[in-house]
Amino acid sequence: MTRGAQPAGDVVPTAEPASQWGLGRVIALEHPEIWGGLIDLAPGSPSVQSAGEIIDEILESDGEDQVAVRESGRFVARLARSQHRVASPMPWRDDASYVITGGLGGLGLKLARWMAERGARSIVLVGRNGLAPREAWDTLRPDSREAAQVAAVRAIEGLGADVEVVVGDVADVVAMRALFGRFGDDLPPLRGVIHAAAALSNWSIDDMPVEALRAMLRPKVDGTWVLHELTRELNLDFFVLFSSTAALWGSRELGHYAAANHFLDAFAHARRAEGLPAVSINWGTWDEMRVASAQDRQVVASTGLHPMPSDGALQVLGDLLGDRDTPQHVVASVDWNLLKGVYEARRSRPFLALVGARRPARASRRTDAPPELTQRLADAPVQQHRALVVTFLRDEVARSLGIQPSTAVDTEQGLFEMGMDSLMAVELKTRIEEAVGTNLPSTLTFNYPNIEALTDYLTANVLADVEPVERREPTDAAEEPSSPEPTSATQPADDLTEDDLADLLAARLAGLQ
Repeated sequence: MTRGAQPAGDVVPTAEPASQWGLGRVIALEHPEIWGGLIDLAPGSPSVQSAGEIIDEILESDGEDQVAVRESGRFVARLARSQHRVASPMPWRDDASYVITGGLGGLGLKLARWMAERGARSIVLVGRNGLAPREAWDTLRPDSREAAQVAAVRAIEGLGADVEVVVGDVADVVAMRALFGRFGDDLPPLRGVIHAAAALSNWSIDDMPVEALRAMLRPKVDGTWVLHELTRELNLDFFVLFSSTAALWGSRELGHYAAANHFLDAFAHARRAEGLPAVSINWGTWDEMRVASAQDRQVVASTGLHPMPSDGALQVLGDLLGDRDTPQHVVASVDWNLLKGVYEARRSRPFLALVGARRPARASRRTDAPPELTQRLADAPVQQHRALVVTFLRDEVARSLGIQPSTAVDTEQGLFEMGMDSLMAVELKTRIEEAVGTNLPSTLTFNYPNIEALTDYLTANVLADVEPVERREPTDAAEEPSSPEPTSATQPADDLTEDDLADLLAARLAGLQ
């Protein structure tokens, strides 16, 4: 429970408690078995009233797990696609300074080059480690990271910009005050800030030490507040906070990162309410990904979140710099159906209800043959159908989990209790869809968490219309009847009703296809 942490109704959010929402969204992913939800109460509401609202949400839940209760009503969280509006282009000034925190990272250096290409002439890169003195640049080992940074800075300066590299912790108010005191003195006046600093690490909720949480919050929370205080009286063109989609729909082992970034989201709303420029951008992944390995990249891509080309992402950033209407935007390249499949494998996610187009019915791989499981059922008596579905599901679950033989799979044990994760569940659902020839709900393994439940669902709702093919014993050609054989062993054709005839015709036509 929080109070006034979300921009719902007419409430301007308080940034500090918003971090709990970012953390909560990751708890929902890592521990769906105990997840209840997030409830944001109205600021100033009496305690007795708030207690009643909390009890109502818990005891009379309608499945919503992100709720804001206000005097004007009850609000639920939804992610919705917006029509991208291009604001008036923001002029880049050749007599102004621009600050980028996290400026020596790969993304920070791309931002600086992009600014210089558009006319910025004084760019200040703030980083905790800095660079060697300029006189030592030519002596750096050519294959070192620092040499690559130096090369990038020189390329930016080759575009006509002056680049100032400042060693400093953005959360260190003394160091930042010293830097900001230079604007309008030996540096041109400050006109824009992009806060992209972060301290990255991976920890599950269970294992995360307090030190890792503090290290993550320091640049995002403390650093944002320092920048806000030092720029409150300045005439800025923009104040951009680099947030993440992890703050909105969560990401495993990034609970602290989600918490830190959702602070930025709420802070942008609060700062904008003061009449100051601010925008928080929940970025998806860039092609300049700040993750450790190719395996990390593959894991991210497998959830439906694709790296954005830097040129395209920077173009959108340029459009958003001049936006004076909306303090928060999501910019990401997402396969929504894949992402929803992963995120809803273990519980429904109402937050994602409005994204993801309904796909057309899945076609079988061979257009001249029915889907695999459908064919198996059509070739077997009805009384064997359930057993065939159970066997098929056992084989596919065993394949997902690497279990041999498949008969070792307990049909009543929960899939996730066996060790299945969300990605495995998505792959399982995909193979089932191919076998039955149609799309299935993204919440399939959440709604039907074991093989018995899956079998009940498939046989009753997906495969119920599968009819066994007609079978006749071969006969001598001389014994073939000269007239059409009866349509039923007990009922001649003349006695059929119009409905019976329609059903018979449909069956015959289906047999010809």
